[in-house]
Amino acid sequence: MITSGSIYMQKILSLSNSVLNAIGSMALVLIMVLTVADAIANNIFKSPITSATEIITSAMPLCVFGFLLATTISKRHIWIDLFVSLMGSKLQKISRIICLILSFLLFAFLTYLTIPFTAYSCSIGECTGGTIPVPLWPAKVLITVSIALGTLHLALELWRELRA
Repeated sequence: MITSGSIYMQKILSLSNSVLNAIGSMALVLIMVLTVADAIANNIFKSPITSATEIITSAMPLCVFGFLLATTISKRHIWIDLFVSLMGSKLQKISRIICLILSFLLFAFLTYLTIPFTAYSCSIGECTGGTIPVPLWPAKVLITVSIALGTLHLALELWRELRA
């Protein structure tokens, strides 16, 4: 039985997933465009784009963690299909529950560990040390939010699996 709270959480996760996918997509486009532009500027005009490396480095976590929730929701995370398909249905269910428990514990632990670093980064307005300072705290906020939402999704999946 699906409760209204579960449906509400699913809507929050879906909306968050859309926002994080948009951020990840924009970061990926930024990385691609800036890399090509910097290569052209450096090779043709002999003048690389100032702080391109710092911007690209700062955009990478936005790209990776922007897609983390989508990967978790679509169940495209690590799962050994060939091995699991050889198991019986009861053993598959047990291994799925064990995998969800371990994933949930890992994500919860990572969420717990990233919160203080993110809070500190925000409080000092952390930036790169290049010619043009690039803020690092937005990426750290996105990492923490993405991992926390992944934890929430895994908790809901575990709850559903245990109730089924």
